[in-house]
Amino acid sequence: MHNTIAKQESVNSVDNGPLARTAAVLVIIAASVWLFQWVWVVATRFADILLLFLLAWLVSFVLGPLCRRLEQAGLNRASATATVYLGVVLLIAGGGVWGIPALIDQTVQLSTSLPDLASGLEIRAELVKGTLISYGIAEAALLDVSRAAIARAESVGTIILGNALSIATAILDGVVRSLFVLLFSFYIMLDGDRFGATIRTLAPSRYRNDLSSALDQVDRTFGGYVRSLLVQAIVYAVGNAAIMVVAKLPFVLVISILAGIAMLLPVIGPAIAVVPPLVLGLVSAPGSIWWIALSLLALQVAVANVLATRLMSKSVGVHPLVVFGAVLVGSRIGGPWGAVFGVPIAAILAILGRVLYERVVTKTPLFRSGSYRTVTRDPDELTPNTDPLGATGMQQ
Repeated sequence: MHNTIAKQESVNSVDNGPLARTAAVLVIIAASVWLFQWVWVVATRFADILLLFLLAWLVSFVLGPLCRRLEQAGLNRASATATVYLGVVLLIAGGGVWGIPALIDQTVQLSTSLPDLASGLEIRAELVKGTLISYGIAEAALLDVSRAAIARAESVGTIILGNALSIATAILDGVVRSLFVLLFSFYIMLDGDRFGATIRTLAPSRYRNDLSSALDQVDRTFGGYVRSLLVQAIVYAVGNAAIMVVAKLPFVLVISILAGIAMLLPVIGPAIAVVPPLVLGLVSAPGSIWWIALSLLALQVAVANVLATRLMSKSVGVHPLVVFGAVLVGSRIGGPWGAVFGVPIAAILAILGRVLYERVVTKTPLFRSGSYRTVTRDPDELTPNTDPLGATGMQQ
């Protein structure tokens, strides 16, 4: 009488070894690199046009919450979008009537004043140099540094002064491009949900939920980051203007706008934003320089530490090293725009990569070490060499 004995053995259900998996991964990486290079070549030829659409996309992200609140109040999508953009146009038109002429005028005045500012800095530098020499620093090294800085400032002033008409034209060109960005963003806001739904329907049915989740995370991450960055820039520009007005410094509008733009740059922006008002304070109001410096420091702490922490706590959760890397790589690839958009793009790539890995790679048999199934064999199928009890020998 034979008793049924069950034995389990692991059988690899996918007949692929490490070599095949490695080859597949290398092929995918090579194809991805080639595709990225091809897309990059095409994108560089249309960089200015693509930048307009990218900025329009960002504007739609910024104005999206206002539009959604109006929809919750009872307006339909078209009416809510039209109301929001009408308010933006009126705000820009009202500010432009006063702001654009003043901005052009102050920019030209600043360019003509740069040589005088350089002379004032030279006088202050002599005082600082005497103090540093008393501490044992070599005079020759300080003299070379001060001469190079002054020559650089004078050359920049000459270039700007000689291109005053070009500066005014560039400002007007920026206004026209801003109107195009506003127009494009209006249509993106109006049909954005429909476009997103179309993308979801084009995806395979088993990936639609994952795609919807990824797009929602991108919307929250990118939109939250851009909105918080703009709020920081506006608050800092207004605070910088208030400090300059109280200190009676010149060129309040142009310097405050430059400071706000500098705050858009992650990591390095605050250090850049504080330099112009400090230089003006050192030359125009040396008796108040310590008060100006402390006020700017307090403003930076309030904006970059308190306000930024509250605004970005729910938007971008990336490691500081990733932020540094994204800024450096972005500035190397795309200049100032790359530095601005490097952090949110890195966060989006991290989100998409995580979704791709969790939903696609981990579920693809090619990238798994193998799945196992349980096989039951009858004892009669066992060979004499595999009989664990030596039953054949006992019968003989």
